[in-house]
Amino acid sequence: MASIVLTTIGRAVGTASGIPFGGQIGSIIGGLAGAALSGTSKRHYEGARLEELAVQTSTYGRMIPIVFGSVRIAGNVIWSQPIKEVGKTTKTSSGGKGGGTTKSSSTSTEYRYFVTLAIAICEGEISKINRVWADAKLLDLSQGTYRMYKGSETQVPDTLIESYEGVGATPAYRGTAYIVIEDFPLADFGNRIPNFTFEVTRQLSQTDADAQSVEEAVTSVMMIPGSGEFVYDTEAQYKVNGQTVSGNVTQGGYRAALNQHNADGKANTLVALDQLQLTFPNLAWVGIAVNWFGTTMDIATCDIWPSVEYQANTTTTPDVWGVAGYNTRATAHQIGNDSGKLRYGGTPDDGSIVRLLDELQDRDLKVFFYPQLLMDVAGKPWRGHLTGSPANVSSFFSKTHGYNAFILHYANLVAGKVDAFAIGTELRDLTKITSSTGVFPVVS
Repeated sequence: MASIVLTTIGRAVGTASGIPFGGQIGSIIGGLAGAALSGTSKRHYEGARLEELAVQTSTYGRMIPIVFGSVRIAGNVIWSQPIKEVGKTTKTSSGGKGGGTTKSSSTSTEYRYFVTLAIAICEGEISKINRVWADAKLLDLSQGTYRMYKGSETQVPDTLIESYEGVGATPAYRGTAYIVIEDFPLADFGNRIPNFTFEVTRQLSQTDADAQSVEEAVTSVMMIPGSGEFVYDTEAQYKVNGQTVSGNVTQGGYRAALNQHNADGKANTLVALDQLQLTFPNLAWVGIAVNWFGTTMDIATCDIWPSVEYQANTTTTPDVWGVAGYNTRATAHQIGNDSGKLRYGGTPDDGSIVRLLDELQDRDLKVFFYPQLLMDVAGKPWRGHLTGSPANVSSFFSKTHGYNAFILHYANLVAGKVDAFAIGTELRDLTKITSSTGVFPVVS
């Protein structure tokens, strides 16, 4: 009602003033005053928008690369949809009611852009796409929707492309390796399509039986190192530093990854096994070395321990290190150091060993298990130089921290999970010990 009255008064005042268009001006002034008393103010803001949503497609006549080994190459767009615009409107309001306060509201619309496209990479058939970059940014292929076609002569059309182009009208691009990327967000690239590059591997296959490749000839491989607390784990593990309170470590600062340092977002061991089987298609056996540590080079005083890299103010998560009943760091032997640097990594956690063996069985690989002694002695001498008196041989094997405890722990841990098991390795001088009657007691 106030708005109507003030508009009428304003029109009358403007007309009486004699100014041309005075009635209209007065009406506007009155209307603004009425709006102020009625308490409503609205505004709308538009975010930046692209003027052109078309996508430049493939370059006609461009050569298709042929890849040998592992190569990083750029792709060529072979199909795309127009850039998709998604607007999101938000509303904010303030003021109103009481004391004549003006109620104001505003809306703003922000726009995000996505692209769906297919990119030809090279002549097929490739073995794997290892990594993908958008400009200089390494992409995590576990995030988003990506479909890879290796370029076989039997591959079928992509279902998404077929849904747009129609059944029978969509090429399968047989013999060409390509990737389909759905709804790729462009915000991080200035709302433009970035330059995609791909690291791909093409594993050659020899059809001539007399020209077998080295990769095809390899049937067994040893995995190392045998030292590293979670080096073999198939699950990601983290180191946590902090303060020890009542026997527990209270975290201080960030946790650090122990066994996940790759773009695939999984434990290093899984990536290594994937690459191993990709490189050696006839792989049948995998050897696993696992280290405990001798404390001296004389069997009379040498104890053999599972060992850790750190003891005070350190723990691991989600699993806590444990080997052969030493389930706290304080009860295990700590690796020595030379000039402030650790001589070795720690003994692999028992649980991580079991998980690795299960993984190898799932991959239908045979396992050779290899308990291996390292010498935690200054200068890291070779275990082959460990020796001593014939009188101390029996004790070296049978004492609490003797060689038998080392071997028998793993014999029990891996029972039913391995196909071959080493007892003693590179103990050259130890096996040369000879008694006065010409007997080799270590061999016995």
